Amino acid sequence: MRKTTASSPIPHSPDTATGSDGRSPAAGCTWHLTPLLLIVPLSLVLIAGVYMALAITRYGSDTAPRLHQVYLTDLDGNGHLDAFLVPLNDVHRTLANDGHGRFTLKQEFTMRNRAILALGDLNDDGQADVILNQHDQQGMRPICATAPAGLTAVGPAGVVSSHPLAIIGGQHVVACCKAGTSLTAYGPFTDQRPCLGEAVARSVALADLNGNGRLDAFLAKGWGGPVQYRPNEVWFNDGQGGFNDSGQRLGDSGSLVVVLGDLNGNGFVDAVVGNRDADEIWFNDGQGNFSDSGQRLGSGLTHTIFLADLNGDGHPDLFLAGNSSGRVWLNDGTGRFSRGQRIGYGRDEVVALGDVTGNGHPDLFVVGLDSYRVWQGEGNGRFTSHLRGSYR
Repeated sequence: MRKTTASSPIPHSPDTATGSDGRSPAAGCTWHLTPLLLIVPLSLVLIAGVYMALAITRYGSDTAPRLHQVYLTDLDGNGHLDAFLVPLNDVHRTLANDGHGRFTLKQEFTMRNRAILALGDLNDDGQADVILNQHDQQGMRPICATAPAGLTAVGPAGVVSSHPLAIIGGQHVVACCKAGTSLTAYGPFTDQRPCLGEAVARSVALADLNGNGRLDAFLAKGWGGPVQYRPNEVWFNDGQGGFNDSGQRLGDSGSLVVVLGDLNGNGFVDAVVGNRDADEIWFNDGQGNFSDSGQRLGSGLTHTIFLADLNGDGHPDLFLAGNSSGRVWLNDGTGRFSRGQRIGYGRDEVVALGDVTGNGHPDLFVVGLDSYRVWQGEGNGRFTSHLRGSYR
């Protein structure tokens, strides 16, 4: 069985030719345990300062309050997608959705975090494991460990994100930020062991890549640190919770995030890689061997990828998000993507994808420190400005 893990007007320019705009993962958060236990994967945030330059790239060097990321999930059990806002230099917030895409402030709190890259059951023992970058005597490198019991992935139905969310128990918020998973010391990380090589990874996505039923790892190796451009890597699960290097070295475009899914309908999990420059599509032959499709999507830095059927044809499409705009890319069913609508938003705003209006189609939720805007999905690959307002 194949496994995968889980104000002022905003300009709209559907015919603009450029792809997702320049942006890069930002620095982390300051946290504190409070009621509402969520865990959120982030793309390497604030790891011993190695990626602080990326935060400055996106946000500048000031200390003004800004949003870092937004996550959509049902936080109160009423069946509606609520919002969890992760800031820089500000408090965390949850926003309640009335079921029609109208949001109001529900809670404010602070947290502290530890950056984690991925979450999944690596050794089939029924308990979640984590992959994180950690410092040791050799420097920073990925390790694997067993997560606290009860960790459950959550998020909008039918949407795969490069920044997924998970919940433990419903008692405390425990994590945040870009493509990895941030987790506080809510519970011990047991059975810690080196895995996935010696070099730091920017993003890790887990899925069964070679058809043996185990969660393998696709590593986006990065942009940042002393080596600016590293090729991406594929590692196969050894069945004991560790990994063996496949030897593949894929691309050299400064990759920041990765999402896995069957893009061409052949039953094998392919990869969408978000880069500092144009994004890439890599096809899997079913044995975990990836080949470059030759496609280059957009021209700017991508920090968030959403994979979902946006036009109702049964094929997974893409929304590639940048600092100040994102773009729809429509899949023809063979894994070939054509440019779709561009959505612009403020540089200090962030975006998430999910059905917040209850019409059965994924919507785009754009939010800042005081206000939000909902672009309602039409079900044909396009979005219409639905409403906007203040959540305070």
